[in-house]
Amino acid sequence: MITNAASASILTQTSVDCVVCNGQATFSSNLTGEVNYQWYDDQGSLVLSEFNFIGHSTVSNLCPGVYNIQTTNQSENEFEWFNITIPGASAGEYTEITVCNSDNSFNLTDQLLGNVVPGGNWTTQSNVPISDVFDPSTDIPGIFIYTIGLGDCQLKNAINIKVNQNANAGLSETYLICDTYDPFLLDEQLDEADSGGEWFDPNLNPFDGLYTPSQSQPGLYIYRIDAVEYCPVVFATLTILENALPNPGLDGEILVCPNTP
Repeated sequence: MITNAASASILTQTSVDCVVCNGQATFSSNLTGEVNYQWYDDQGSLVLSEFNFIGHSTVSNLCPGVYNIQTTNQSENEFEWFNITIPGASAGEYTEITVCNSDNSFNLTDQLLGNVVPGGNWTTQSNVPISDVFDPSTDIPGIFIYTIGLGDCQLKNAINIKVNQNANAGLSETYLICDTYDPFLLDEQLDEADSGGEWFDPNLNPFDGLYTPSQSQPGLYIYRIDAVEYCPVVFATLTILENALPNPGLDGEILVCPNTP
């Protein structure tokens, strides 16, 4: 099982400056038994690795920057990001956000928690420069690093962006039928629609999705999906036009005389 460390805790101590590098962090774990603590910097380089049974680990001599701690007791795992700052200046606090792929583009710096010194640059975790604007519909989610230079010092922070893919309610359709058709499921008439939504009839009442010609009400049916966290509700419509089969009447006979005009 993999968890984040929301129920665990991490305490940090600022570094005096970027030269002394005496920042410190202590992580208190909720895991039991012998726990392996692995501390990494923002580039993925190992800072410290240790095993102990005491429930916490401390790493010292940290320069200002972004770090993460990963713990495991072989059956459970914990993971947490944090940053080390210097007195009087900050690149903000580590931030996690979840957005929807249909959301508008947004400025990364505006999302950072805490007091952020403006004017910094953004990179990926692999140190590739990126724009400060994130487009949920096209950009790849992940960890992004904010760096601000103050003299000879570089302050860093990170944001972890998760993008939820919204449901697809399908393409709105119009379906022309005859009142003699067999009953059918409305779901089958919407192209590319995800399952799990709900139907509403032309009077906006909940509908079970099974349309029975000559009994169900023709008109505009609405398919609604509200199942993806952080994403808006999506809709599609199915307009059913139902024609009555013409009645040719009953078979009959007529009697006529030969040569009758």
